[in-house]
Amino acid sequence: MKRSGGWEYWEDKAANFDKWNERIVGKETESQLNSWLQTKISMDDSVLDLGCGTGRYSMIIAKTGAQLISADQSPAMLEETRKKLSDLGNTCVQREDCFDTSFMDSSFDVVFMGNLLHIVKSPEDAVREAFRILKPGGKFLAIDYTSMGMSGIAILRMIFTILTTWGLPSKDNRVLTPEDVSKMATDEGFTVKQAELMGPSTKAVCLHAEKN
Repeated sequence: MKRSGGWEYWEDKAANFDKWNERIVGKETESQLNSWLQTKISMDDSVLDLGCGTGRYSMIIAKTGAQLISADQSPAMLEETRKKLSDLGNTCVQREDCFDTSFMDSSFDVVFMGNLLHIVKSPEDAVREAFRILKPGGKFLAIDYTSMGMSGIAILRMIFTILTTWGLPSKDNRVLTPEDVSKMATDEGFTVKQAELMGPSTKAVCLHAEKN
């Protein structure tokens, strides 16, 4: 079986992504991640959800009242996002390349990346782009699922579920640690405020960094 990568890998997974993702990650972990993200954003923020996928995190952000742009390269994923946000007036959905967006320097108060860094070929380039388009003092937030901190049995269970649900993972997929994402952020000029594992049995790395 051929392993693909890039945004094309996700095109045929968009319609069922949310259901499959909940099956793999679990409701408890998702609930904890949603709560963490919501506390980091205020209604006065201008926010870019870069690599928004089906818009699951976009919904969390939109509920804060913040002005939100949800962006991704996958047309199928963006269609799912549009369905979720169609009734909300504080949102916009558009196609963007996470390495080279169309936005001007210092455009946003918050740039969020949900499960993007561990699936793209050059995550450092995406972090560099986030730094460019953030206002001084702006927040860079990231959530990335990881097998770090999970028990051996939980990892095996997750691998089996992924293989039987999606098949082989993207060829760009990698396992990230809090130290990995901290280094990506600091190397690009961010000050890291928080980088830690969250979740009960399944885990995610949560990063909060700020542009100096």
